[in-house]
Amino acid sequence: MGTSTLVAGSGGKSSAVLIVSSLSSATGGMTHNIQATYNTDGNYASSNAGTTQTVSPAATITTVVPTPSPSVFGEVVTITAVINPAPSVKPPTGTVVFTIDGNQSGPINVDGSGKATLQMVFSSLNSHTISAAYTSDNLNNFLSSSSSQVTQQVNAPRRR
Repeated sequence: MGTSTLVAGSGGKSSAVLIVSSLSSATGGMTHNIQATYNTDGNYASSNAGTTQTVSPAATITTVVPTPSPSVFGEVVTITAVINPAPSVKPPTGTVVFTIDGNQSGPINVDGSGKATLQMVFSSLNSHTISAAYTSDNLNNFLSSSSSQVTQQVNAPRRR
């Protein structure tokens, strides 16, 4: 964060405010030291005080949305993992691994809108299970999370 100089008003009672928009965190939380020092202006004695602020990563919720659902055999299905962070000014970053019927995809990067997408054609009829695991890269201070399992029904094409 560095050092900042704040100048307060006059009149006996003054305050100064420093707003910091970005403090980093670590998985277990990261402690930042905050120190305030008043240098005398000749009227009042100098003083200083300090405190600490612990910043912890924000929780996320991962959901899976297959589209279309249900689908028809041979149809391309777009499977999207949506990573919803606690209120934040930055989107989550990292990767998602999809698990489909027990088989894992390779890691897919989360895009700037907090989503990761996989397109596929299911090779068999009936229902298929899908889940997603989001792994944070800790650049934007988010915790990893996993989705609940959803079912994708794949139906036979309609006969004409």
